[in-house]
Amino acid sequence: MSNYLYTLPEKLTEIAKQSPNKIALQIKIAKGYKKYTYQQCYKFSQSIAQNLVTFGIKKGDKIAIILENRPEWVFIYFAIIFCGAIA
Repeated sequence: MSNYLYTLPEKLTEIAKQSPNKIALQIKIAKGYKKYTYQQCYKFSQSIAQNLVTFGIKKGDKIAIILENRPEWVFIYFAIIFCGAIA
């Protein structure tokens, strides 16, 4: 058993590589559930992180997430911490 303590971005990256098609999040919609895999979560988070960096967000910046409870909140949260900023 490993004693390595992962950061959240490291753990998401690892799980996305090991189990890319495993369901990470789902939300109930009118016709069932909208599901997101770990790979999708990782890719969406990375894409948002790239945009945050383009907008000038850097390590240590503080960013508030004002959004209802939905999967996109998770993507934005991970994007912020991938940048080294504080959510």
